[in-house]
Amino acid sequence: MPTIDRRWSAVRSWGCDSLSLAGPTDAAARHPVRLQRAVTLLRWFDALTRAPGFGDRAMVAFGLAVPVVALLMTPSDAAVTVFGWEVPVLCVFRSLTGHGCPGCGLTRSFVYLAHGHVGDAFRLNAFGPFLFASLVGQVPWRVWRLWRRAQRA
Repeated sequence: MPTIDRRWSAVRSWGCDSLSLAGPTDAAARHPVRLQRAVTLLRWFDALTRAPGFGDRAMVAFGLAVPVVALLMTPSDAAVTVFGWEVPVLCVFRSLTGHGCPGCGLTRSFVYLAHGHVGDAFRLNAFGPFLFASLVGQVPWRVWRLWRRAQRA
C-alpha cells in the first residue's frame, strides 16, 4: 500500500494542488496552511492505523462505548431518547419505503439489553442480542491480545 507521500506526489503530478481531484487549481497558493494541515493530518492518521494493535485498541474502545451509550439512552418501543431528546430514525430504507430493514430496531434492541430487558430486545430485532453479545464479547479477547502483545515486546 503506498504511503501518503507517494499518494500526494501522484496527485501533484496530475496537476492538482488541492485535495480535490477536479483539476489544476491554485488552492495550494491561496490556502497553504490548510493544505499543510491536511497533509499533516493524513500522515498522522496513516501512521496511527499502521501502529501494531490499532485494530484491537479500536475494538476495545468501540466494545466499551456501545454499552455505555446504550445505558445512557431510555428504552421505548416508539423511539429512543437520550436525556429527554428523541433520537431520529437514521434508516434510509425505512424513511424511503416506510418499511423496516433487517437492521431496524438494533439500536432499541441494544438499549433494552443494556437495561436488562432481554425479551423486549429479541422482540425488536432477533439478531440484536447476538450482535450485542458478540460486540461486548470482543472486549476481553482483544484486551488479552493486547496484553499478550505487550508481554512479547
